[in-house]
Amino acid sequence: MMNDIPENIDRQLNETLGIDGDEEQVQEYVPSYRVIGDNKIPISKAEGKLWKIRKEQAATVMKDVTEQWDLTYKYYNADQIVVKDDGSMEFKHSKLRKGSKNAENLVWANNTGLIPALYSQDPVIEVTSNKKNDEQSENNAAMLERLVNVLFKKRTSPGLNLKSKARKAILNALLTNRGIIKIGWNFKNDATEDAINDINRIAEELENAKDVKQIKDLEGQLIALEQIVNFSSQSGPYIKHIRPYDLYIDPNAQDQDGSDADWIMEREWLPTEYLKAKFGMDSSKEVVESVYKPGKVLPINTKGIDGNEEEASILDDTDTNFESYGYDNTENFKRSCLTECFWVWDRIKHRVLLFSNNNWDYPIWVWEDLYNLEEFYPYYVLNFHENPIATLCKGETSYYLDQQDAINQINAQLQKMRDFGFNHYLFDTNSGVTIQDIQKWANGGKNIVGIKLPPNKKFEDILFTGQVPADKNQVLYDKSDLLRVVDMISGTDATTRSGEYKTNTTNLAIQSYIAGKSMRLDDKRDLIEGWIGNIGWGIAQLCLMFMTKDQVAELIGENNCQTWQEALDPILIQQNYSLVCTGGSTVKPTSDMKKQQAIQISQVLGQFAGASPYVSIIMLQVLERAFDEVVVTKEDINTIKMSIVQQIQAQQMMQQQQAELANAQANEANTNADKNAVEAAQIMAAQNGIPAEQQQNTPNMLLGRE
Repeated sequence: MMNDIPENIDRQLNETLGIDGDEEQVQEYVPSYRVIGDNKIPISKAEGKLWKIRKEQAATVMKDVTEQWDLTYKYYNADQIVVKDDGSMEFKHSKLRKGSKNAENLVWANNTGLIPALYSQDPVIEVTSNKKNDEQSENNAAMLERLVNVLFKKRTSPGLNLKSKARKAILNALLTNRGIIKIGWNFKNDATEDAINDINRIAEELENAKDVKQIKDLEGQLIALEQIVNFSSQSGPYIKHIRPYDLYIDPNAQDQDGSDADWIMEREWLPTEYLKAKFGMDSSKEVVESVYKPGKVLPINTKGIDGNEEEASILDDTDTNFESYGYDNTENFKRSCLTECFWVWDRIKHRVLLFSNNNWDYPIWVWEDLYNLEEFYPYYVLNFHENPIATLCKGETSYYLDQQDAINQINAQLQKMRDFGFNHYLFDTNSGVTIQDIQKWANGGKNIVGIKLPPNKKFEDILFTGQVPADKNQVLYDKSDLLRVVDMISGTDATTRSGEYKTNTTNLAIQSYIAGKSMRLDDKRDLIEGWIGNIGWGIAQLCLMFMTKDQVAELIGENNCQTWQEALDPILIQQNYSLVCTGGSTVKPTSDMKKQQAIQISQVLGQFAGASPYVSIIMLQVLERAFDEVVVTKEDINTIKMSIVQQIQAQQMMQQQQAELANAQANEANTNADKNAVEAAQIMAAQNGIPAEQQQNTPNMLLGRE
């Protein structure tokens, strides 16, 4: 940089280049690189422009799909009530089709019905050790498994409360074929507890400060820390749901989830004041210099703002803007200003960059690989189907919006027919009854209406309803074919929408419907469980690298974390452990087919239980995974398994003791037999006149064995 160049070298360069030494005529040198971040990472100015081009390319590729996503979201959110500015409710029959009445929202009914069928309870994560017959490694795997399962279920920090976020991501996957979960870690130096400690330290220094400049510096630090505290959380892991629109994946990637992409970007609206406080460039001038320009504001009232980002955007944060957005003063207005930012994950360089969309010259900050995850990216994308050509495709819901329109067209026409039947009458003008008399009766203006009926005439003969004009074309109002197409595309049926089968539906047809539905649902469940397993593996890696033993003890107990190792190397993590999500663990209850299979397998295995008690353990494992709703805890199952193992061990010990006893008896019998044989040989030798010194042979010699 210019300030670092010695004066004499600067003068010599000017003379060599023929530049006058007058400072006013010397052009200021603008460096093409800037060192950013604590790691002193050099970043080229051209690199920021390259990332901007890549973002625009990804946005162009996504445009056709995002337009369809917008339409799908509108159909899903379509209702019959609009809240007006004054807070009152205005009832409307349709937002999508003017004049349509009695609208039926199949998009909402189908997808809300699929959620509990696909994900109704938290998953069960299984961690296994890659080192067989290593007791310590297996104990560590069991400890890690318990930790991840506790984090998934725990609602408060550092818990992850996975269920609510996963259900929202699954719903987005059904609507757009893109459900995204991001994982991360709130590092200790960014956490609230450390910021509060710094605030207390600054407060003590303020009490002892004597210099005005020192007081101003401390107040500036205090303001920055207060901003950080407002947006920080406790140290530990976190997960959050990412909108399908906000993830930009390298268009050259082949996989929809971006696992093979060279880069991934995430768009996020961050509070402008937070960015200034955390990444302020210069405090020596008593101001916070920043490249951030607010791009959006959080309005207090909705007057003039209907959710459109363009209407909600602002060009500057002058004093005249806060009143139009409902704020009392400029300070509160500034705190609500948001800046559009992009997180850039560069897998080639293993770097993470944060850019402001208002300025792509240089990033706000740069980090080396933040988490050292096995897959580098902290984004986990759920897709239910593939596009044979492109890497992005519409959700399955997009393919039956036409049928949704046709069904509502039928409903609108039926409503017209009902209105006609309710409000139109015929009467006999030859009867002498006037139309005024009929209107008095029909409108209910009087309790008693006098009508002069002709002789031999009844009231029903004078006033009656005619046939509804459209009732001769009832075949046009049959929605069964339309519903069949919807069910075929979405893999649902009437029961998914809390409906019921027709009365004439046979049991065989119902079984066929259930089998087809179960096949589609099981496929989606497998994808969901694999997706959640990947999320769990990412969280497990973060915990092994960053979580302290004290934090683990708070979650699973002191006795369960005795062998916890802090700051484990990422390579060792990948070598030592592997993680899966148990099949069927996200479903409550499990499908009837799985239950029937479990019962049949248990019946077959039960025939061999008498021959080998170990068969009972296999039966328990099958039943444990098939019947999630049975009130038998995992500890109960383990207790039963241990008792069976102990029984097997006792039988083995008894058999071993019996074998040893039989062997001892056999040895004793052989010894007795050898003794008797020796005595008999000695008697025979004495009778045959063999000298005594020659009778000192061993028993084996006497028996002819030697």
